[in-house]
Amino acid sequence: MSTAWSQYTCVLAFFFHGLKKLGYDFNPEIIARFLDIYVPNGVDNPYDFKVTDDENLLGISSKNAQNQINNFFRDSQISKIGFRYIPLNIIPFQMYDEVLMEAIQNKLIIGFGYNYARFKNPKDNSIIKHVSFVNSFENDEVEILDYFIDKSGQQWTAKYNKFISSILDVNDGFWILGDIKKINFQLV
Repeated sequence: MSTAWSQYTCVLAFFFHGLKKLGYDFNPEIIARFLDIYVPNGVDNPYDFKVTDDENLLGISSKNAQNQINNFFRDSQISKIGFRYIPLNIIPFQMYDEVLMEAIQNKLIIGFGYNYARFKNPKDNSIIKHVSFVNSFENDEVEILDYFIDKSGQQWTAKYNKFISSILDVNDGFWILGDIKKINFQLV
C-alpha cells in the first residue's frame, strides 16, 4: 500500500509539514491518530483513517481540526505552539490582506482552505476542497506551496483576488500554526 498523500489527507500533510517548518519532526502516523479524517471506501488508506460513504464527511472539518490538533500539542507537551482557524467571514470589512500580512510578519505558518479546482482547471465549476500553504504575499501575488502531490511540495503563484475567491468558494479561511502568543490578531 502506498503512503502517498491522497486528496483527503491534505490537513494531515499541512500539519506534518507545518510542524517540520517549526522544527518538530513527528511521524505522520502519530499525528494521524489525533485527526478524525474520513476517506471513502476503496482508496489507499495507509493511516487507517475512518471510512465513510457520505461525501459530506470526507476529509476533516476546520472546527474538528482546530480542536484535535491543539489536543495533539497538549498531549505531546508542546506548549509553545498552537493552531487557529480563522474563517474569512469573521474578518471585518474584508480586510483579509491585513490578517495575512500580520501572520507573515509574525513568522507564522499560514495555510488556507480553498477550492483546488479553481487553480487546476479554471473553467471547471466543480468543488475540490483542499488545504495548502501560503509561502509569500507580495505585489498582489500569493505564492502557494502544496503538499497534495508529493512530500517535496509543488509551488505556484496566484493573483490575490483569485486566491481569496478560491477560499470564499468553499466558505473557508486561514489555517494558522505557530507561536501560541502570536496566533491572535488585531482584527480577529
